[in-house]
Amino acid sequence: MKSHHYLAIIIRLFSIVLLTYSLRQWVFAIEILINGEASGIRFPAMFAVATALIPMLFAILLWKFPLTISKTIVSDEYNQEIKPLNAQSFLAVLIISLGVYFLFYAVIDSIYWLTIYKATQVGTSSGASIGLSEDNTANMVATAVELILAFVLIAKAKTISFHLVRFSQ
Repeated sequence: MKSHHYLAIIIRLFSIVLLTYSLRQWVFAIEILINGEASGIRFPAMFAVATALIPMLFAILLWKFPLTISKTIVSDEYNQEIKPLNAQSFLAVLIISLGVYFLFYAVIDSIYWLTIYKATQVGTSSGASIGLSEDNTANMVATAVELILAFVLIAKAKTISFHLVRFSQ
């Protein structure tokens, strides 16, 4: 097996976790579609469906094309037949795995904070006393940083692993 095959396995596992999260979001969407509100707050039906449908579509996309996606992440220089992995290649795979792990939680947190943000927009227009505190705003910024960190870990895994191996010697 080559490096991109291992990454494809990780991508498939990530799609299963993302689909599980999407199924949980469908409970929220169905409540909005049936009642028109969730926890006493009115949400647009399209927003509720989008928070469930977008992760589901990404999960399906990741499930259908794991090799294509992994081949774009792993360059040809690392995409060789794997005997035992050298330290730098193994570290690159671990860093990409970490990036995918962080990406999963960053996507979930992003959907959560978009829902909260939308609730504050709808709540203030309907007269409900919902607002974003400084703590909520800081958590939104932290989620944005988490997304950026996940993308950097995935995109620059080879560079990071090179510097870590060089630093350790």
